[in-house]
Amino acid sequence: MYALVDCVSFYASCETVFRPDLRDSPILVMSNNDGCCVTLNEKAKALGFQKFKPFYQLKPLIDHHQAIVFSSNYELYGWLSKQVMETLATFASDHEVYSIDESWLDFTGHSDLRATGHEMIATVQQHTGLATRVGFGSNKTLCKVASVVAKRVKAANGVCCIDDDGTQRRTILERFPVGQVWGVGSKTAVKLNALGIHSALELADYDKDSLRAQFGITVERTARELNGQKCFNFYEDVVEQQQIIVSRSYAKPIYYLKPLQSITIGYLEKAMAKLRANNQIVRHITFTASTSRFSGNYQSIQNVITLPTHTSDTLTAARFVSMGIEQCYRRHKFVRSMVCLTGLRGNEYYQADLLEPEQSNASRELMKVIDAINAGNQKNIFLARSPKLTQWDMKREFKSPEYTTNWGDLPRIKCS
Repeated sequence: MYALVDCVSFYASCETVFRPDLRDSPILVMSNNDGCCVTLNEKAKALGFQKFKPFYQLKPLIDHHQAIVFSSNYELYGWLSKQVMETLATFASDHEVYSIDESWLDFTGHSDLRATGHEMIATVQQHTGLATRVGFGSNKTLCKVASVVAKRVKAANGVCCIDDDGTQRRTILERFPVGQVWGVGSKTAVKLNALGIHSALELADYDKDSLRAQFGITVERTARELNGQKCFNFYEDVVEQQQIIVSRSYAKPIYYLKPLQSITIGYLEKAMAKLRANNQIVRHITFTASTSRFSGNYQSIQNVITLPTHTSDTLTAARFVSMGIEQCYRRHKFVRSMVCLTGLRGNEYYQADLLEPEQSNASRELMKVIDAINAGNQKNIFLARSPKLTQWDMKREFKSPEYTTNWGDLPRIKCS
């Protein structure tokens, strides 16, 4: 049996770990630049707040209910996620992190899974202050269904186990909307509905050859998993990443070349760090900068930069990207830019510069050192061309302190 452990309203819950006085308050967490709401706690949902609505539309309701608004505090969320995953890893020998707030665990051969589920919930709560729910199933798809049931059905008490009993499984799937099945997107759900498939059970019972012909192998395998078969093994669905994108909106517009180069190189650094974390190298880098789509005169510039060879070296990439930006630059009121790495390959394809092999190896070692330093809580090493341009930094007006990653934000306790 597998388990999927999922944190409850993760971003909003993280904000209450160091502010327990807010646990009974409606909480909203905003997206980059405080644009729209991305997370709500249960109290906010009950009051009628909706995710993905712009802040200005929610403002009257926020004021009326005295809701608490937070900007996304990625430093805090990342640190707490790491604590959750490390705690969960102690419960099973095989552990796969699925997202910032979800993790698979392999409990093959274990007994009394419900008791184990409750123990995991209690332990994570004790170690991190975060609430979790646990779904057990014979495969990943059924685990996902079980985790949703564990969240929504109070009688489950945070743990749902879909066992191999066909009657129990079919009863749950009959009430489960097909559009909420893991691996079924909204567009696919519309097409399935047109075929008369509205529930997970109807998908499980549909002809598998027909599903593959109309929707591809992934939907077919999902249907088979709903029947209890195991089609997605641990890490099997994790394919080599084909592209890495870092895209941000600015807090204030950029007009001139030098600031545009500087902030873009900062984004490039983030992308290259992700690349190295994936043990990959890159050949093509696409740069795009654009004006506001609501300005009435939308403009954009773009350049695709091809590097001399595949690399994971930020210094090399920054030099060519900087030249590429200069080549395509035209003055506009830019509010957003993007760096996209493509043509990715695994590190095993890396070839050192035949003319300067020592320099190539030295570059790789330098990147390792920079990554090791920046893996700490403070990002201390960055290129001279990418200073911390605070006037263009992402707007986070309601950001909470970085309680766990910034010495200046350590909580202070008054003892009377």
